[in-house]
Amino acid sequence: MKKLFAGLLLLLLAAGAISGGCRPAEEGEVAPEPEQALIVAIGAEPENLDPLKMMSSPAATVSQHMVETLIYLDVDGALQPRLAESWEPSADGLAWDLKLREGVQFHDGTPFNAEAVKLNLDRFIGVDDPDQAAVFAFLLGEVREVEVVDDYLVRIHLNQQFAPIASHLSHAFIGMLSPASLEALAADQFVEAPVGTGPFVFSAWNRGQDIVMT
Repeated sequence: MKKLFAGLLLLLLAAGAISGGCRPAEEGEVAPEPEQALIVAIGAEPENLDPLKMMSSPAATVSQHMVETLIYLDVDGALQPRLAESWEPSADGLAWDLKLREGVQFHDGTPFNAEAVKLNLDRFIGVDDPDQAAVFAFLLGEVREVEVVDDYLVRIHLNQQFAPIASHLSHAFIGMLSPASLEALAADQFVEAPVGTGPFVFSAWNRGQDIVMT
């Protein structure tokens, strides 16, 4: 039995390898780098790759390569823009406005916008079915409503002032998945092939052996 679970990331190192195909390099051009494989061994397999069921560091470590959060917490503990360009509270602190990046698409071509954010956050906190809320739904326990103000502006209404909301939105478990991929799930299904906006695209999950991303 395998002692370690290996996550396999297939790195496409040159843009030409992605968009230009495999044509020969013309005179004066630099030939694209060949695809290379990076094998990363981790001590445990993710229990799940659905934000509703994720509970462990291995799950977060794997997921965050494919699925991005609205806000990013850097190594110095500072909050940085990611899918949200900016965020600010209302005067009374009972709502937060998140201005979203424009021109972003999920890996399946679905546009990233305020409706996508609302769907993901509502699903995470269990708006339609509290029994199906995420294991870590308490991170957004003070969220009363997620409002779509316009295509790229989301307003998060709170039950009471809650300053850590921006920090909680940076949590790896609260990543943005393609609405099309979520809507395609059956009622009793959970995400096994995440469709996000991150630098890596899900390819395969051979349980007990590896997860492949390109």
